[in-house]
Amino acid sequence: MAALPVAEVVCDAWRTVLLCLGANVIGVAGAWFVNTFMLAVRVRYSAISLSYQVCAALAGGLTPLIGTLLAHRYPGAWWPLAVFYSCLAGVSLICITTLERRKRGVARGVADAA
Repeated sequence: MAALPVAEVVCDAWRTVLLCLGANVIGVAGAWFVNTFMLAVRVRYSAISLSYQVCAALAGGLTPLIGTLLAHRYPGAWWPLAVFYSCLAGVSLICITTLERRKRGVARGVADAA
């Protein structure tokens, strides 16, 4: 038992909150991917799974590594990490806007074909 049981309970509560937030994102991701990519049914889940797993491996593996390298190279400075994470947020924003444009274009093409 910990010296401060309250701290242990609070830590467990934060873990629970983070787990629930992560589950919400993962639960919605499958439906969002299917609606966004509009791939052929026979390859839809394989393509979505492959892209999801590759991106998770790259981002999940390289982001902490680059963050650690920046923290080691610039000890005590917060701005290199802030710039790095801001660049990651910018890449995410570009990807989301590109996907939305593509989705609207595909929807127009489906409407034109009908």
